[in-house]
Amino acid sequence: GEALGVNFVSALFKCGSIGELKEECGEEFFETCSDETYPTKKGAKKEIGEENRRRKARGEKKLPYPEGFCAAFSFVPSHGFYASSVIRDFDFNFLLAKALMVPTEGADWRVMDGHPSYEDFDHWNCLVHLFKSWVKGDEVLELLRDDLPHLVPDYLAEKYAEFRDGKLEELREKRPELFDDEGEFKGSLTTNAMEGGNWRLKHELRTAYSVQESISGRMNLMALKESLHTFKSGEPSKSWAHEHSQFQLEDVMSIELEKTSHIATSNRRGKKITDEVTEPTKNTTGWTSPVEA
Repeated sequence: GEALGVNFVSALFKCGSIGELKEECGEEFFETCSDETYPTKKGAKKEIGEENRRRKARGEKKLPYPEGFCAAFSFVPSHGFYASSVIRDFDFNFLLAKALMVPTEGADWRVMDGHPSYEDFDHWNCLVHLFKSWVKGDEVLELLRDDLPHLVPDYLAEKYAEFRDGKLEELREKRPELFDDEGEFKGSLTTNAMEGGNWRLKHELRTAYSVQESISGRMNLMALKESLHTFKSGEPSKSWAHEHSQFQLEDVMSIELEKTSHIATSNRRGKKITDEVTEPTKNTTGWTSPVEA
């Protein structure tokens, strides 16, 4: 049947997972982060606007978001390439999470956003998402918001630093191998890298889509392009995947066309349209029909 997701580790390096890639290249530390986004479907913004006007007239609660595709990606911040993707026409669930996670198996560190579909997988919940839940109900914060809102940013920054230090100490006890000789944590504590990747992917889409296959092909191609970049931030920069991969677009874009034939009729001069044209020849990227001189 149809595959639920795309394994970029397999496409780029001919390895089924990050674990296999680690063994092959001898790299010591690989981390991944995963997140979902929902690009709006074509025409959905207009539809939700009309629907919410009707709901307002009936005194009903408005819909919060327009209808969109579920686009979930796993990124490897330690090496700068995408590991997997799942792009479907329904909400994220355990089955999609499993398809997204399989290529990341064997990674030393995996960060997710706390979605319940990830619960069965070994991972770390994003520190920002954890902090948002932890700070809910903070009485001092509520008082500041009501009476001294200009002090809220400094208060939250102080509480976040305190929260972060506490979580790092817990990790130092449970996973000492994740800290370098200077005591610095090797990985990421948040999904910021993937959320930034989602923003770039949605920005590069530039238009809304109505068909899942179309948006899937477009977003996956953008993920491959970013993984294999040779120019970044205004200067030449070869990505790790570009230096270690033998990937070519024809590996995933070769097409097979069924050859058809028809009866060619003669024109008034007794010639057929195919008399001066050679037989079409097939290659891995398409068809050509050279005309003899």
